[in-house]
Amino acid sequence: MTYPVPKKIRATQTVHGHLLEDDYAWLREKENPEVRAYLESENRLSEEWLSAHRREVDKVYEELLSRIQETDYSAPEKEGRYYYYLRTVKGGQYPIYCRAESESMEDELVLLDGNAESKGKTFFDIGCIEVSRCDRYLCYGIDEDGSEEYLLQIKDLQSGRLMTEQITCAGTSVEWTEASGFYYTRLSSTKRPYQVYYHKLGTAQEQDTLIYEENDEAYFVDLNRTKDRQFIIIESVSKTTSECRILPCAEMSPEPELFQKR
Repeated sequence: MTYPVPKKIRATQTVHGHLLEDDYAWLREKENPEVRAYLESENRLSEEWLSAHRREVDKVYEELLSRIQETDYSAPEKEGRYYYYLRTVKGGQYPIYCRAESESMEDELVLLDGNAESKGKTFFDIGCIEVSRCDRYLCYGIDEDGSEEYLLQIKDLQSGRLMTEQITCAGTSVEWTEASGFYYTRLSSTKRPYQVYYHKLGTAQEQDTLIYEENDEAYFVDLNRTKDRQFIIIESVSKTTSECRILPCAEMSPEPELFQKR
């Protein structure tokens, strides 16, 4: 088995008075065709080795899988009238999101079946899932190409049908207001969640209202909700500090109030 060996190109830089040398800094050049060729040779080597040891690989996989209870439920959590929970089924790769009015869960309603949604797709990820305050609508985000750029879709739980409106270039945070609308995060060109928008049901994304924008690239924006369901929290988070702003859940507010300064 021949291992690929990258060529050495000496690169130097001075950091805090120290001279640093790196023979492989060129591998960071994403647009360099030689970098792609080298990565593809590593991938071929990995596939060659795994193919030669497929029986052992499958044995390890089956052993690990045997230690997992594939068909299972999460502990139900009550919010308003309903108990919300996840369940998994044997052979499934994704959770099934459910709710029920009774604690016995005999009247189960499947909100979103990740296994059904992922069929026929080479990649699939669920980024967020939130039910409206009136219990009728479900907003969830999906990524079908691994870009970490989510498409928000809205489902009418009474009819079971998807609504026509969609939100593109979204992050993984969604929080509903008491009214028929929700806040969500939007991504920058570098896939950083940096904006918070408000979307009103029945309107186009172009009509959404910008609520907050984080211009410091060291910070990521996230949305949360207080336990009493009275406020939505906009969090700007870096590796060393964070900042919080609050919005009332009752209705859309264009001016979040600073609660905790970074």
